[in-house]
Amino acid sequence: MASDQPSVLGVLRAAAHDAVTCDWSRSAPVAALYCLPAILLMLVAGQFTGYPVEGLVAAGGALVVGFGAFQHLTRLRAAPMLLAAAGTSVSAAIGTMVSGIPVVEAGTAGLWGFALGLFTALDTASWWVLLQCAIALVIATTFPADLLHAGERAGLVLAGGATQIAVITALWHLFPRPFANVGPPNQQLPPATLAEAWRRLGRTATLRSERLLYCVALGSSVAVGVGVFRLIGLENGYWVPMTVLLVMRWGGLQVTLGRALARGAGTLVGAGTVTVFAAFAHPAPGTVVGLGILAAWATYAVQFVNYAMLSVGVTAFIVLGFALAGLPEPMVALHRVLATLAGAAVAIAGQLAMRLLERQAGEGRVRT
Repeated sequence: MASDQPSVLGVLRAAAHDAVTCDWSRSAPVAALYCLPAILLMLVAGQFTGYPVEGLVAAGGALVVGFGAFQHLTRLRAAPMLLAAAGTSVSAAIGTMVSGIPVVEAGTAGLWGFALGLFTALDTASWWVLLQCAIALVIATTFPADLLHAGERAGLVLAGGATQIAVITALWHLFPRPFANVGPPNQQLPPATLAEAWRRLGRTATLRSERLLYCVALGSSVAVGVGVFRLIGLENGYWVPMTVLLVMRWGGLQVTLGRALARGAGTLVGAGTVTVFAAFAHPAPGTVVGLGILAAWATYAVQFVNYAMLSVGVTAFIVLGFALAGLPEPMVALHRVLATLAGAAVAIAGQLAMRLLERQAGEGRVRT
């Protein structure tokens, strides 16, 4: 037992270092401005029409698609945004239709998680698109509805995404320079051909592939996350499986621990800051919208600087957005913190289980 202790401490130290390391050379404060008009339009439209929840759903679609402006997939610059807009709207519709049946919810979310694991073998942008689809699915499972309402939700997500694409594409043509050298760190380029993409996925799907074990572990952990939030009955508990999707990364326990620490700290800071401010300031709706846009700008600007800082911005935006929809900030903040911690625990448990299975498999498994 004692011989294992140094390695455990080493992993924890390395994970903590990853969680606090910042690379300010990757900040994008000007490029982040391109993503704000569509989000502002959706939030304001929701307030003026008397449908704040619908406005928030559309703004969420615009927020997600905006991150695609920083990804690179094909010669068509807008390809990641287009795929994310279409994929998230379809996933939102499916999530809405399967909601209310826990076993089906968990199975569907697990399937999306398994597919996300497979796409780690391709490229950064493709993986990012599927991640947004999986997140849209687990969010939608919180809102059970019939086929008509599923279509309405998908339409709102698509409307927000389409508006975002139109605005950013126009700004690219007018002022392309801020996006000249913007992109995720350690970016994995897409396969040169479709045949090469199939070969990569085929290698991953073999029983001797270590990455296949990760796919199974990720899908299972996401399904468990859905079960956890249904079991504890936490409102807005979709943050449990969503955190699993965001935290449980290919690359080993250290990577997952680093992401879990960063997300946990970022969520606590973001939720705490907004809650304290709201308790003392009692801001008007216009102020809340302005602060939400500021949080969105910060999220885009620092997304490649540090994951904890990204989590602060996302949490602040979501808590402020739900406040506009009439849900009290302290309640939303508490739910998010509890669900994030639960999701991080599920992700770490899944990674530990995977590590144990890897040891049992011994040398019979190959890394792809």
